[in-house]
Amino acid sequence: MKAMATVSRESFDYIDREGYRSTLKEMLNDLPADIALTIISSKDGLLVQAEGSGQQDSDQLAAISASVLSLADAIVAHADGVSCEKVFSQSGDHDVLIMHAGKFIITLIGKSDANMGLLLAAGKRLTAAITELTTAG
Repeated sequence: MKAMATVSRESFDYIDREGYRSTLKEMLNDLPADIALTIISSKDGLLVQAEGSGQQDSDQLAAISASVLSLADAIVAHADGVSCEKVFSQSGDHDVLIMHAGKFIITLIGKSDANMGLLLAAGKRLTAAITELTTAG
């Protein structure tokens, strides 16, 4: 079992009030091993849940992810679109995927040898599950 990151008090209150905490934790346990770090954050950048290596930076990465996705949304809106579906970044060491997921944002960071298609498929499944969770009821 992977260790979980510390969650800020504001985020903890938010997800506890909504009843998402245990379900989100289960979802993250089912992700492929190719993913080094998974972060679920609020749209304002508060860490909700994180799992994987590099968790010491999870709070910062949650805030950065929200900012990047917000900027991408602004670019798409400027081009007469509604919002950005996903932001994907590739580097020599890691691939990063940031997506809207219902009331949350997910960030997936692949391991250095991760398959890009696997990362995209995992992101799509996780986004669908979180969106269903946050819109049901």
